[in-house]
Amino acid sequence: MTDTNLNPNDNLIEKRKKDNIFLYSFICGFIVLVLFIVFLLFSRESKVFDVTVSGNRYFDEQDIIKTGSVNDNYFLNVPFLIENKLKKHPLINDAKVSLLDGKVINLEIEEKKIVGYRLTDESEFEAILSDGSLYTLKDNEIYLISNAPQISIANEDKLTKLCKNIDELEPDIIKQ
Repeated sequence: MTDTNLNPNDNLIEKRKKDNIFLYSFICGFIVLVLFIVFLLFSRESKVFDVTVSGNRYFDEQDIIKTGSVNDNYFLNVPFLIENKLKKHPLINDAKVSLLDGKVINLEIEEKKIVGYRLTDESEFEAILSDGSLYTLKDNEIYLISNAPQISIANEDKLTKLCKNIDELEPDIIKQ
């Protein structure tokens, strides 16, 4: 007998078997993929081994990690998202995030130069940056004033000129 002599019902049954095999294969592949992702996300093998921070003069490493929202799971850390969060902070000029071998995350930041601080009428601390701009420090950032002298100049023009002149000094000299 040849295939042309098969009953139309037999052709339909063969087609359904092939469709079912394809469907079962797809379902099994999807389940394996989901189990693999779950394993990657929740196993000890996915935990970050270390986070290194470089370029920070003023900020504490933990504050930078917290500002960037670095996750404990290595695979959930997306470098450009962390960079964007860090760059949004008013005291950070630039940031570069690298995922290194051995589940190490490297954060390289460039901070804006703080030339001084002043106390406002509302008893808040404002960091005076080298470009003459001001940033009101949050309660958990008050420690940053230890890196700069207190400046009590009310005249904005004089403050801007002073900032330009102090900007030429090294941060260690400014701190002293």
